[in-house]
Amino acid sequence: MSNEMKSLAPDAAQIADTNTQIKENTMTAANSNPTVTETQNVNNSIQEEAMTSAVNTQTAAAPNTNPQIIDVPMDKLSVPVSHPRRNSGDLETLEKSIRKNGLLEPLTVCKSDGDDFYMVIDGTRRLTALKDFGWKAVPCIQVKSMLLGEIAHYAFEKNMERRTLSPIEIALHLRSMKEKYEYSLRDLDALGYGSATKISQQIRLLDLPAKVKDMIENAELTAAHGVALGKLSNATQQEKMAKRAFDFGWSAKRLEITIDKLVKKSKAPKEKVSIPEGKIPGVYFKDSKDMSELPDKSVHLIVTSPPYCVGMEFEKGISYAEHWENMQEVMTESARVLVPGGIMALNVGDIHNYKGPDGKAKQSQIQLVGHKYQGFLRRHQIYLSDIVLWVKGTNAHSKDVSKLITDKTPHTGYRILISHDPVYIFRKAGEREVPSEQAATNSVLTKEEWTRWASGIWAIDRVRKMEGHPAMYPDELAYRLIKMFSYEGETVLDPFLGSGTTMKVARQLGREAFGYEREVQYKPVIMEKLGVGEDGVITQSMVGFAKEMMIREDAEELVTKAEAEAAEKMLADEADVAETVTAE
Repeated sequence: MSNEMKSLAPDAAQIADTNTQIKENTMTAANSNPTVTETQNVNNSIQEEAMTSAVNTQTAAAPNTNPQIIDVPMDKLSVPVSHPRRNSGDLETLEKSIRKNGLLEPLTVCKSDGDDFYMVIDGTRRLTALKDFGWKAVPCIQVKSMLLGEIAHYAFEKNMERRTLSPIEIALHLRSMKEKYEYSLRDLDALGYGSATKISQQIRLLDLPAKVKDMIENAELTAAHGVALGKLSNATQQEKMAKRAFDFGWSAKRLEITIDKLVKKSKAPKEKVSIPEGKIPGVYFKDSKDMSELPDKSVHLIVTSPPYCVGMEFEKGISYAEHWENMQEVMTESARVLVPGGIMALNVGDIHNYKGPDGKAKQSQIQLVGHKYQGFLRRHQIYLSDIVLWVKGTNAHSKDVSKLITDKTPHTGYRILISHDPVYIFRKAGEREVPSEQAATNSVLTKEEWTRWASGIWAIDRVRKMEGHPAMYPDELAYRLIKMFSYEGETVLDPFLGSGTTMKVARQLGREAFGYEREVQYKPVIMEKLGVGEDGVITQSMVGFAKEMMIREDAEELVTKAEAEAAEKMLADEADVAETVTAE
């Protein structure tokens, strides 16, 4: 044990006795600084009792330890660097007390060696408050000079009695005692700081990123939360998990269990599937009924929008029966490549003007189609688990809808505007493997994202300009599905690639992406969307993708920006339906 440590106990006991006497003889200072005469009278009384107490407790082995009561000019007081308190906190209650009762307890100081300054051992918050009041001198208990390590320990004990230090301040103090003042872990244990293991854990809180330390400092998380977060391997993971723990109100134990499970289950990323690349890397211009380029169980998420069988240009010449035969084969092939526990998100609209398999029925009706996909996939142990309702535009009905009704429209013959589509979420039976610890931490949704998306009703504007393809869905829809249902580094597939939206967004989010498109006519729009040149070289780098994502507007803002022209266009699209019904 150091010589500095050995001389610590006598002074602490004497100062404590002195403070007890002083508290019993409370000062009744006025709201402004007391006069010199008033201060001197109080100090004379306090000094006599303090000195008597010191004499009674003084031992022969500790000479010259009598504390003195003096008035110290404000400009001669300083807080030593060894003092553990870094933040004064809220001074409102303390300042009210001083205004009402005066300074009930003087500061404790010792003379600085080599100059006429006094170092504050106890009372830094009082000092700050008195400075704000404009006091010129402060009553102080002067004790014998101490080494900085002794000052640090005594100040720490006083603040711990009041429970006023944060876990980060405690950690900084322990590190200072150990590294700067050369106290061993055994020395610190003897002084009552706890075991070597406990001290080391507390010091390791300082290795956490600044954002996490601020959360602990501000009591948003506890020291125990910080210890659990220390098990993660990098700052990004620690920050994300800390925010998740705070957002969802997790206890330290819940956080520790979550992190332990994550670390235990996490595995090194698998080698990416080696797949021959075409002119557009990852894109195959062929029918997705045959996806032999993809190995079995190689895809983690499928995000796609199959043809609706409503007469689009890419559906010409295909009968109703042929359409469903094709869909069944594609679903079978999709089931083959999907990993156990993998997810399939299908944006499939019902047929709203269905006139029978041959299209010749007189009465049109709505033909539901979701159950057909459910039947196809159930055979492969892929089950419907969730449904999202995509509302196509927040301002869809902001204009006058009276143009959809005429004097020939019969009562009860009104039609509901079609402005939404379902997105069916299917999950394949089996346990999904957890990727690397880093990928798992980086992929988790924030509380804000979950709050916006959890309802399953997503108001996202439709694509306003269908350039290069007649049926595009918005980036935001793909973004949410990929973000929610896959991890960074996993493989995403779109068997009906269309304009390439799914692949574009998947790559932006750090996923591997592949797509199949039967119609070669959409190759230019796919190349443009994926940033691929005529020679097959990707001209837009992943850095470019990252920059694009950084400026991506928040979903909440996107859904409020629909322009009036979009509403008018949608209403015009629906007018034909209403007129058809009226005519019938």
